Amino acid sequence: MIERVYIKNLLSFKEVELNFKDSLILFTGPSGAGKSVLIKGILSIFGVFESEGEVLEAIVNRKINLENIGIVGDELIFKRVKKNKVRFFINNQAVSKKIVKEISKDIISYLGVKDEITSKEILRVLDLIGKSEIKEFKKEFFELKQLKNRLKEIKKREKIAKERIEFIKFELDRFYKLSPKEGEFEELLEIKKKISKIEKITQSALKAEEIFEFEGAVYQFLREVNKNEDFFSNAMNELRVIIEEEKSKIEELKEIDIEEVLNRLSELDSLIKRFGSIKEAIRYFKKKEEELRELENLSFTKENLKKEIQKKEIELLKKAKNISQKRKEALKTLNAKMNYFLKKLHLNEAKITLSKKELSEDGVDEVKFNLNNTDLKNLSTGEMNRLKMAFLASWIENGDKRSLFLDEIDANLSGDELKSVAEVLKILSKKYQIFAISHHPQLVAVANQHFLVTKENEISKIKELDEDEKIKEIARIIGVSKEKAKEYLKELIKD
Repeated sequence: MIERVYIKNLLSFKEVELNFKDSLILFTGPSGAGKSVLIKGILSIFGVFESEGEVLEAIVNRKINLENIGIVGDELIFKRVKKNKVRFFINNQAVSKKIVKEISKDIISYLGVKDEITSKEILRVLDLIGKSEIKEFKKEFFELKQLKNRLKEIKKREKIAKERIEFIKFELDRFYKLSPKEGEFEELLEIKKKISKIEKITQSALKAEEIFEFEGAVYQFLREVNKNEDFFSNAMNELRVIIEEEKSKIEELKEIDIEEVLNRLSELDSLIKRFGSIKEAIRYFKKKEEELRELENLSFTKENLKKEIQKKEIELLKKAKNISQKRKEALKTLNAKMNYFLKKLHLNEAKITLSKKELSEDGVDEVKFNLNNTDLKNLSTGEMNRLKMAFLASWIENGDKRSLFLDEIDANLSGDELKSVAEVLKILSKKYQIFAISHHPQLVAVANQHFLVTKENEISKIKELDEDEKIKEIARIIGVSKEKAKEYLKELIKD
């Protein structure tokens, strides 16, 4: 339930702090005092309405796991701040309006004048009463939807697959012919450099070999001065080996076709410019090989998907029939209870029926709902409001504990109709924390908390009324003396 609300600078409300009970909470006051502004302000904290409030905050007594969105804290505090733009917070952590609305679905319900009782809502109630496996069914239906989307995508790809296969094969064929290897470009660059230096190295080698003509003189000199000639012998032998190796390499290089090297370098350079490196090019074409295999296997994949979808549809149809059977049993209970409350509310019998439709996330049931053979669209505001109340009351023991906001629930009603609305609201308040605005004394008699909204010098104020003040407010509403109002309240409570 909503325990506390704090409001600052909400149109005519300057600063308001309210503490609420888990009960039927009533707001009365003269027209234009700001009752609707206040209720819409509270609802704007939960993302239901837009509001001009500067700071709006609500403390909620409800255990909800928010760890999946990274929110922690023992209390649950919703906050809406408007300066240059509107920002939402939960436990002082900034969140999007979408998250606030998603979380609020389990905390509050708003029943507006124009809100209809939808087929989805009726099916949801039937599933609650009948305890059907609708959650698991919806999950599996979503999986079926994903399979169908995948099949759709494959069919689209099949149309362009032929051209795509030819293009990929053409690309791969060129790549296979080139057949590049990592490090090859650098190796060829080195060969190119060496080929360009063949003449220079050859001339240098010839000049270096002239040293061997003076080799004997060096040996004679070393012997005459009694020096060990081993170091010179080793150096000369090593030089011979180096010169011979280089000559051998030059001979090998002469065998290489420089044109082929240059052409290969040019092709590899184009590949590197396109992909950044040969390594990335190899990775790219490996992916193309995978894509080609996938495209060539499309028909096989499509047929397998069709079989999987068919199998899934058969399973879901079977489960949908079981859910439908439970709904039919639950429908007996719902119709009986709803008509019990409709009678209390001075309305004719209503009837909800189920008919078959194509498989959807809601199963195979379609809902028809009318009041005394009258389409719901043709009901008056008063009739629609009482029908909504009867519908809510009929499954109250199956619903979640939450805060319920009722918009003009007793509009266009009088006499016994108002008394019946008050009685049903009292029943609903056993399960819901109810926020309602009224201009009639009947609801005052059953309200657990009564707030009076007034306006003076364009500033709205709100005050919780005690018993004596409640009588004064009834006197104002019906235009009688305080004593007469007191007697009238006694009669209402007695009724």
